[in-house]
Amino acid sequence: MSDIKIPFYLKLSIIISLLIITTVTGISYTLLKETKQAYKDQITSSSNLLANIIVKYSAEPIVMENYSSLTSIINNLKNDPDSNINRVSVTNAQGIIEISTDESTIGQKINIDSNAKSNRLEFNNDYLNVKAPIIAYDNLWGFLEFRYSLSFLNQMIYNTRYQIYLMSIIFIIFGLLISLIISKNIVKPINKLVESSRKIAEGDFNNPISVKSKDEFSFLAETLEEMRIDLKYFVSKVAKKAISYEGDLKIFNITTLLKLLNTAKHNGGLVLKQKNKFGIIYFKNGEIINAILDDSKGEKALFEFLHWQRGEFKFSPNLKSDKKIIDNKFNELLLNLARQVQSQKIFKQLIPSENIIIYPAVSKIKRAADSINLNSDEETILNLINGQKTLQDLRKILAWNPEKTFEIAYRLIVAGLITIRAEELNKSKDYNLDNIIPFPQKM
Repeated sequence: MSDIKIPFYLKLSIIISLLIITTVTGISYTLLKETKQAYKDQITSSSNLLANIIVKYSAEPIVMENYSSLTSIINNLKNDPDSNINRVSVTNAQGIIEISTDESTIGQKINIDSNAKSNRLEFNNDYLNVKAPIIAYDNLWGFLEFRYSLSFLNQMIYNTRYQIYLMSIIFIIFGLLISLIISKNIVKPINKLVESSRKIAEGDFNNPISVKSKDEFSFLAETLEEMRIDLKYFVSKVAKKAISYEGDLKIFNITTLLKLLNTAKHNGGLVLKQKNKFGIIYFKNGEIINAILDDSKGEKALFEFLHWQRGEFKFSPNLKSDKKIIDNKFNELLLNLARQVQSQKIFKQLIPSENIIIYPAVSKIKRAADSINLNSDEETILNLINGQKTLQDLRKILAWNPEKTFEIAYRLIVAGLITIRAEELNKSKDYNLDNIIPFPQKM
């Protein structure tokens, strides 16, 4: 599940949609609550008004205990289709029902408050129960009770809720469309910049970067375009030097340089200079035949060159050596010299971290290894390399210490049997390009 990548525009759409849903839900809840309260206030007001009118009319008959004269009034009130009243009762001062539209309740006693001076309203799920005291000549003579049906209120709330939900769905759909349009307008220039960056990373510096907008994306595009031009100039400059085999050892380490000359089967001399030191490595058909560094010659001088991390170099095909004092083949020679190197600093110049994957340098690695006299440690690690294991994996499998693992891997890289790809070097936190290739300055 951790490998699933959600596009940025989809993430943005989800965030905007959640904001819209939250906002609409909050507004809908508030509207429903306020609507319901408004209906309740309206019913309360109209119920109080109706109760006061009936009480005023009923006071005199009740004082005279002429309850029967109220029969027609309460029946008409109940039967009025617009009144929403489903029961009306009149009690005496003790709370006993004297007259009612529901004859089965006559004679029953209801709960009353003998000290009541105002109307009492009780809301239920289905009805509103109103009890109004009948007061005349400063005495309590009884109560008027009626039930006000709330079915129409519930229906109105349901209709209102339905309308709000319908509007919410419309707003959510509209919001989703807007968020998709907005997010895609944001993502489109980002994708274009990412694609341009990918091409630059792949070494394609010939595609100008342009984003038609008047915001930060335009500024970023201009910055990337400046970087593309700088890199194109720098790579062109480096390439020219590489073709002529002239440059700085910070860019091409000595091992890589020797392999390039061997592969191209060059004849001539590689001149190396470091501060006050000066030396030459002689090639014939790509094979190293001699090396001179101050008073050192042959393999001894070549071994000292392997420790050079800084300096300048230039290859000249006109330099020839009259003597051949190195007889070993190129890969065998480098492997023998690499076995003498004990500096972890030199090892990490080629292998910056043990968390990078090691690959076979040639397709038929076993056949290539047969031409070189490997020792048991070198053969052991070589047999485990398949382009999937990191140096750390190999160390754990073989139960070696890091120093030994780096040393053996360094030997095999120098011998041309294994390699580290550029993308693996870029993943390494210990690999700092600024320490190897200085960024070009604008001319």
